This record gives sequence, structure tokens and C-alpha cells, in this order.
Amino acid sequence: MREELLSLTGVDAGVCFQCRKCSLGCPLSFLMETKVSELIRLIQLDEREEVLNADTFWYCVSCETCSTRCPQDINIPRLMDGLRQIYFKEKGTPTLEEIPLFFRKFLDSVLKRGRIFELGVVMSYNMSRSQFFKDIDLLPLLLSRGKISFLPPEKVSLADKVKEIYEKTSERE
Repeated sequence: MREELLSLTGVDAGVCFQCRKCSLGCPLSFLMETKVSELIRLIQLDEREEVLNADTFWYCVSCETCSTRCPQDINIPRLMDGLRQIYFKEKGTPTLEEIPLFFRKFLDSVLKRGRIFELGVVMSYNMSRSQFFKDIDLLPLLLSRGKISFLPPEKVSLADKVKEIYEKTSERE
């Protein structure tokens, strides 16, 4: 699996020496059954089924905190994207409907503004699932730490270009 990911993404999981900075820095690690560093170790050990059954790459939001902290400069978000590609190719659409729905909401936000509006994504996702107040208890904490805002971010000047690139590349698939 390591070689396949290297070929697909250009990222070599084999250089990881398990310092665990990726897992310790990941803002969503508390949701993951298999932490990022554990997943990378499974890749190194070529435990294909365990890797593809892990929830880690579904929770990754490509914030790049892990890569920033990695002393080996491993592009972990790219690795996670590669794992999603392999999963879709081998296993098709995930059985949990929430995963593709969340990615759709995330992508819609990026295509609209050129970047993500976190609160908008969460609200849209929760409304689609008729769970209007899910995780509302986290809002005060996220607001107080400046991690989320009620106001959408300004549209990126090249947002239309981002959308155009997406449309061109999605036509090929």
C-alpha cells in the first residue's frame, strides 16, 4: 500500500518515524478511532484492509496542521486524499451517507467563495440531515477561540477560477 500511495500521491509514508506530532496536533483526532500516526504505521505495515476500514481519512479536513508539525514534511492531507481515491476505486461509495454529503457541502462552500465557510458548511450539513441543533454546544467554545465566525469570509478574488478548474477536472472523471 505504501508504494501505491507513493505512486498515486507522491507522498512516502515510509519516512514517518512515529513522533505522533500529527495525531497530537490534529483538531479532529478526538473523533478518530484510528489516529493519524497509527494509520501511517498501518500503511507502513501494508495492512490494507485495516487502513481502508479506518475512519481517519474521512474525518480529515485538510487543515494541514499535521503537515505543518511533521518533522519529515509528510504531506498528510495529500495522503488522506489518496486513501479516499483508493477507497472509492476499490469499495465504491461509503456505506455511511454522511460522508459524501459532508464532502458535497464542503465542496459547495469552496466553489461558492473560493474557500470554506465553516459555520455555513456545518449548518447546511445539519439541516440536510434534519439535525438542526447537533453540536450546538460546541459553538460557544469555537467562537471564543476564534475558530469559527457567524460572518462568511470574503469571496476569494480567484473564486471563479477555482470553480472553473473544478468543473474542468470533474468533466474528466
